[in-house]
Amino acid sequence: MESGETFESLGKYLKAKRESQKLSLKEVAVTTRIREPVLRALEEDRYTNLPAIYVKSFLSTYAECLGLDSNEVIMVHQKIAEKRSFSNDQVLKPPSTIQKKGVNGRLLVISISVVLLMALIVYASFELLP
Repeated sequence: MESGETFESLGKYLKAKRESQKLSLKEVAVTTRIREPVLRALEEDRYTNLPAIYVKSFLSTYAECLGLDSNEVIMVHQKIAEKRSFSNDQVLKPPSTIQKKGVNGRLLVISISVVLLMALIVYASFELLP
């Protein structure tokens, strides 16, 4: 990213660089081993559609393919991400606040105990009856 160069977004900048080098999205996908829909999402700044843990890696690989300084591209991405305000439903919750949808162990033990007690009562009533 040369000094004095302006761009609307990082994605548009990457797309402009790719097009100035007359590279198709398919050629970049083959070179970088990043799927075309992912590259398209990067060029359209649709980071929420991508796995968050891979975005920096995708950007770094894409920048290197275009002959750009990957560290600088990552820094620009981080600055843009810091400026962006995310709504609460876009922020990931920590694992401790996510409820499990499994079987409650205590409920399972109580249910089995009740069934066994009922079976014992039925058995005992048949044994004690004449």
